[in-house]
Amino acid sequence: MPFAAFTQVNAPSQKPEAYIPHLGDIMETMQLRHFKLWFSGRLGNWELAEYELGQMRASFQDALTLYPGI
Repeated sequence: MPFAAFTQVNAPSQKPEAYIPHLGDIMETMQLRHFKLWFSGRLGNWELAEYELGQMRASFQDALTLYPGI
């Protein structure tokens, strides 16, 4: 059977590990948010600027929570 489904018998039940982003990933996202914040301010789109600023604050908080030594 070329397309048979494989199952494991008596496999221990394991929960997948939670994804923890690397600090570099968080900071890369922050760089993009800085660009969007600048462009939104330049265009006078204050609603977008406020949103991006809130997202930046949340990302900084995530970084501090996940990497307390920074």
